[in-house]
Amino acid sequence: MKRWSWVTGLVLVICAGLAMAAAPAPMELQSDSDWFETVLVPEGPSVQLHLSAVPYSGQRAVHPFFLVRGSDQEIHRYEVWQSTGVASSHLWVDDNSTYFTMGTGTVLWGELQGPEALAVIEVLEAGYPCADRYLMLPGPNSNTYAAWVLEQSGWALELPEQSLGQGWGCR
Repeated sequence: MKRWSWVTGLVLVICAGLAMAAAPAPMELQSDSDWFETVLVPEGPSVQLHLSAVPYSGQRAVHPFFLVRGSDQEIHRYEVWQSTGVASSHLWVDDNSTYFTMGTGTVLWGELQGPEALAVIEVLEAGYPCADRYLMLPGPNSNTYAAWVLEQSGWALELPEQSLGQGWGCR
């Protein structure tokens, strides 16, 4: 039995090494305390896309979320999680606070203001067709959601290769 455990452990180590070799390179992110300073969402219609490193991924995977200031001048947070939130959906709207991070580093990836932001806000408020399902890999996941929002709104912003699941598509 001990030999079988040793073999199993060796196979797991080899698989983990292969997975890390195939994963994207680590991403440069700000410390969360530095990131807090970028969260000042401007007045008027505005949208920010932020990326947080997924814990234990060595910054090789990220979790995106949108911070939005709409017509009500309040800041709202839109993101997809693996568990269902308050609305029994994987799409969480204001379920996390504006300043919630995973403690692994976060970066402001993109920002739109004024009329350009309105198209993104419209897509965010309309709902997400894959909000009833979640699969870490290949998707739909939080990166699938971010890619869908960018595509639907026409925001010409590229997600980094660390956005695993962005190409899955949501139909």
